[in-house]
Amino acid sequence: MKTFSASTKNYLKKIPVTACLLILLSGVLFTLRIHQESIWNDEWFTVNNISQQGLKAVIKEIVFTENTPPAYFLLLKGWALGGYLTNIVWLRLFSVLFAVLSVWGIYLLAESVTESKVTALIASFLSVVSPYVLWYAQEMRNGTFAMFLAIFMMYYFRKYCYTDKKKYFYLSLFFQLTGLFTHYYFIFFIPAQIIYLYLAPLKAKRKKWWAAIFVMIFLFVLWVPFLWEQVSMNRSGWLPKPSLYFPIRVIASFSAGYFFPFKERFAIVPAVICALLFIIGLGYLVFDKKRIILSFNYRSGKIFILVFFIVPVLLAFCVSFIKPIVFGGRRYLIIVLPLFFIAVSQGLISLKSKKIISLFLSIITFFNILFMIDIYANHQKRRWDKASFLIKKYAVSGDCVFSTDYTDGKILSYYGIGKAELVHTKDIMLVKKTVRPYKRVWYISTTTNLPQQSVLASFMQEVFAKQIQTSIGDCVWITLYKNN
Repeated sequence: MKTFSASTKNYLKKIPVTACLLILLSGVLFTLRIHQESIWNDEWFTVNNISQQGLKAVIKEIVFTENTPPAYFLLLKGWALGGYLTNIVWLRLFSVLFAVLSVWGIYLLAESVTESKVTALIASFLSVVSPYVLWYAQEMRNGTFAMFLAIFMMYYFRKYCYTDKKKYFYLSLFFQLTGLFTHYYFIFFIPAQIIYLYLAPLKAKRKKWWAAIFVMIFLFVLWVPFLWEQVSMNRSGWLPKPSLYFPIRVIASFSAGYFFPFKERFAIVPAVICALLFIIGLGYLVFDKKRIILSFNYRSGKIFILVFFIVPVLLAFCVSFIKPIVFGGRRYLIIVLPLFFIAVSQGLISLKSKKIISLFLSIITFFNILFMIDIYANHQKRRWDKASFLIKKYAVSGDCVFSTDYTDGKILSYYGIGKAELVHTKDIMLVKKTVRPYKRVWYISTTTNLPQQSVLASFMQEVFAKQIQTSIGDCVWITLYKNN
């Protein structure tokens, strides 16, 4: 107990009051209006996964519905008291927890890499006011958990590289291995670790880390059959191969958030500023009397940021030409987002002038807050909650719900459909037979002019139709038919 208490005190001493205030602020910002967005497809699959009875059933459902390993879902099942507590706010708070812990982790990582408390504070602040982090902090998916694991893997790996304490080796191995069982992108960190050990140079540490890699491979092989099963399903076929525009999209996403494509005119300002600061932060900015020189004679700290940022992004980019896995810099590249904040913070500090630093930081903060307000004020996820409420309010006995959405209408069951009964068939030839026993049919779709709707319209009378649209244009169409 004394050892634990002493260890806790040592960590607290490393965090100044300002950083503690940022951590508290992040808790407020990440929970603000967390309830307003409806559950959406991927979140419903999360609820469905953790609601399965027994470990074998959970694993089976994860393999069938996800493109990731099971660690996050198993932990979330525990958070949900075995899958029985599926309140949307409670489940999203699990992501908030790791987003808040990541603010603390970014401070520790930034201070370790840059040896500057000011840079660490700025990096933490950028994560607190990041619309990118906010979006994933309020989503019951594994984004912020993966970021948290990546931060502490890198933090302890760096500690392992420059100290002789065995605990850092085991802690970095633990976070890397947990990351591998959370998302496949963590595989890309292994080449980064090897490259860094050879570039730094850290000859004495290489042999031991190679042993760690073999241990990870040995353990991860147990999951490979499930991985192969997931790959064979090819659920990422909707993703296009990346273009040369990909690096710009990554910077824009990291700077302006997930929905930057809908705010491109505004997003260009913080994206350009952050891109320049990111480049400056990876080099040395020298102010001469007559000129400004930017050189790239790296120290180990800057090699660390460069290698651990570039290698995972570059490998994900290259793999996507064989099997698309990236989505314009959005989603799972969140694992390298902390390094982006650290490099941008270093770039800011390199400007030397307090007025210029304050100006650029104010501009970045202004646009971040603008994008965060947009997340708070508008609905981006399809309004399944509103659609379910409408059905529950007006459905009567003898009604059925027939949906052509990605979940075949099961997503509506999260909020309930009242007296109506959910039906579905994959066979277009059986639509008539499926709905014929019911007096009325609530037809739900996320796109128009589908053949299923044409079949329903051919022998049923339309009672009313309603379109529920979000701020980014995604819709749920509800059409009520009755038998002639």
